[in-house]
Amino acid sequence: MVALLALHGVLAVLPSGHHSPAYDETAHLTAGTSYWAEGDFRLQPENGNLPQRWIALPGWLIGGHSFPELDDERWRSSDVWSLGDEYFHDRGNDLSRLLFEGRAAVAVLGVCLCGLIYVWSRRMFGRGGAMLSLILAVFSPTLLAHAGLMTSDTCLVLFLFLALAGVAALSCRITAPRVLLVGVVVAGAILSKTSGFLLLPIAALVWIVRLLHRAPLMIRWRGVDRVVTRFPGRLAWVGGSWLVAGLLAWGLVWAAYGFQYSPPRQEDGERVTYFKLKSLKRATSQLGASGDLLRWVGERRLLPEPLLFGTAFAMEHAKHRRAFLKGEYSLRGWPQYLPFTFVAKTPWPLYGILLAALLGGVLLIRGRAPPGPSSWTVVRAGCITLGSLVVVFLPVTLTSHLNIGHRHLLPLYPALFVCAGAAVHWLRPQVSGIPRVLVALLWGSFVFESAKASPHYLGYFQPWMREQAHHCLVDSNLDWGQDLPVLVEWQKESPDLARPLFLDYFGKGRPDAYGLEFRSLRDFTSEGALQEFLPGWYAVSATALQSVYGDFPGPWNQQYETGYQTSRQALPSVRARFDSHPQQQSRDPQVRQFLRSYAQLRLARLRAYLRSRPPEERAGPSILLYHLSVDELEAALDGEPVELEAQSWMEREMGRSSLGNATPSEN
Repeated sequence: MVALLALHGVLAVLPSGHHSPAYDETAHLTAGTSYWAEGDFRLQPENGNLPQRWIALPGWLIGGHSFPELDDERWRSSDVWSLGDEYFHDRGNDLSRLLFEGRAAVAVLGVCLCGLIYVWSRRMFGRGGAMLSLILAVFSPTLLAHAGLMTSDTCLVLFLFLALAGVAALSCRITAPRVLLVGVVVAGAILSKTSGFLLLPIAALVWIVRLLHRAPLMIRWRGVDRVVTRFPGRLAWVGGSWLVAGLLAWGLVWAAYGFQYSPPRQEDGERVTYFKLKSLKRATSQLGASGDLLRWVGERRLLPEPLLFGTAFAMEHAKHRRAFLKGEYSLRGWPQYLPFTFVAKTPWPLYGILLAALLGGVLLIRGRAPPGPSSWTVVRAGCITLGSLVVVFLPVTLTSHLNIGHRHLLPLYPALFVCAGAAVHWLRPQVSGIPRVLVALLWGSFVFESAKASPHYLGYFQPWMREQAHHCLVDSNLDWGQDLPVLVEWQKESPDLARPLFLDYFGKGRPDAYGLEFRSLRDFTSEGALQEFLPGWYAVSATALQSVYGDFPGPWNQQYETGYQTSRQALPSVRARFDSHPQQQSRDPQVRQFLRSYAQLRLARLRAYLRSRPPEERAGPSILLYHLSVDELEAALDGEPVELEAQSWMEREMGRSSLGNATPSEN
């Protein structure tokens, strides 16, 4: 068991050298470092105090990193993204060390999660079932992907699962240590991410079922064992236990924020301005009853303001968020989005494993292989708790408009791996050889699929979907900006052929930090010279290829085409004006806006052309490589559009125009 746990940690950390910063990593590490250094919690409160502290802890303890100065507008406006970019790239810090320290800290949480899965499965199915569950957890591409990234997801799942384990244990026997433990891990779940509050209805459902069940409640208090059979007595003990656990969790939440309601005031006496939504009042203004509740809690200072603001920020941004699924675009998402990601990104052997576990569990329940008399209480508590997780978590998640990643299903995987331990029934001596061989083949195939995915666990897809994965899902499902080092290696292997390399990159890494020689497709110089598209190699991130974000998102359409052609006709006159008065025109916001809009439209048209053809090569799962000739570039930029919709998807969905101004005169 210990060797498997250590292996999980190694597998999670080893890819660090192959991956550039994933999109959210710079923000998490920067915010966590500011928590330790300043005792100020204004930066990115929506992604959890605890995980960001934990991620930054190794670097803070070891030292040797230069943190940005906090005396400018970025700090006053809580712009964690600009501060993070400077921290990672402009302060002379060792980028590989920053990434390794933070990712190693998250890997420790991943190891703890695997250990918890083993313990829970062992209590339900014995040592054999626990080993089956542990193997799945250790080699899961989903768990490995997020145990190797500086984000909040693994921390949330660990503390959510710890809290559920505590709830299950408490439902079997109430003891003082268990009550205190539940208080600690409930605080951990709430501090891990705003979605940690889902623990509360899950725990409530478990205890409703427990109280309705007629089994007596076992109590051990001050060294005395008690058996409480009457409903009022059981209700009193349960209520008292949760009151103690809740007060402890409440105190720990305040402790994590230094027992301060809001960050210290600015030097000019003004209150802190949070990122984008500025204040708790503004963040809650459009949230209805939920916003009223958060404001009421804030007015009475029952919880720290950064926690309340972070919760409101997450709720507000979940209302409308650009999403992509199999060539379709939406601001509201789709009910089938997360089920599709589950099918696409869950190794196929797990389906057979879960079927074997279901049949094995039925046989256990029917008594063909009954557990010991005392184990039924543990099994029942485990099943009720895991079932409550599914009943509460799935409807909330599936109806969310926030369709940006398979990682939002991460809390389900530990539950599935625990349940998979029921397949141990087929490994018992009294079972014939064929089922034993099939179970062994399924587990072996699962490990083999994981090995094939290494080190690119984040980009894992089913074998039959890998070539077309970028046409199905993007963002954190496939492309989080992590494959810059792989692109650099590809360029080194083809030094003559891979120049010039034109890059359309989605992410927060800096290509030049890895020594990549490239020309950005997104930039134009302050002198007004547009990037010239030449024959050669074009490297395009999958998320960029699908144009999910930016000023001209989605498929190429008639409105974009009209703006593009209008801009092309106006370009010579704008350049003539620029050439006659270069210093004046370079400062003219209308000229700059025109050049920016034209450059983005031209890039969007090129992306539409590239979407119609397969890439020649790939750099990791997320960066697609195309070799374009003179004729192909002419077809992409000057020929008939390969895709042309009558209306933009945002107009169809929101009933408004999504096209910015095309020429300076229209601004």
